[in-house]
Amino acid sequence: MAKEILYRSSIIERKDNIDEEARTIELSFSSEAPVERVFGNEVLEHSADAVDLHRVNDGAPLLLEHDREKQIGVIERAWIDEDDIDPERLKARRSGNPAKHHTVAEIMPHVPHNEPIDKNVLRINANKAGIALNKINPLIDEAVENGLLYVHLISRPGTNPLKQLARYPQELQRDLHDSHDLHA
Repeated sequence: MAKEILYRSSIIERKDNIDEEARTIELSFSSEAPVERVFGNEVLEHSADAVDLHRVNDGAPLLLEHDREKQIGVIERAWIDEDDIDPERLKARRSGNPAKHHTVAEIMPHVPHNEPIDKNVLRINANKAGIALNKINPLIDEAVENGLLYVHLISRPGTNPLKQLARYPQELQRDLHDSHDLHA
């Protein structure tokens, strides 16, 4: 029997936590308020020992309605505020609007920190976040020119090398793989 996924939802009521110019919002993303479930009241624990924010603080996506196909931004920072009623807080940057001028900073959250990404996958992810497809390639080229992204060439037998993009030079990727090689 498949387990049912349970969700919580909330409404953002304050406007003082929105920075229109920086396109950021600070909000609570979890609450200790009891929620009635079929098995009784559910209360989430928010102590520092009970919560691991490392993944969320590594550029996690901000999703609309828990839908992985609707990324609307990226988490810039998450933390526990012991003095708040809803202690788990985050600051998120909203993704772009296709009609506006985009910057390299808007595509960087879609590049993993620890592994290369296929250029087409990066294009798809940035497009889902609201950057028009015709705007993405020039932003990628600018990021490479400015040393924010590096092209990795992956050898393939009998064909041209696969081109991927990463936040670090390919030489470092080899070092990372060599240090984790279990067969060496």
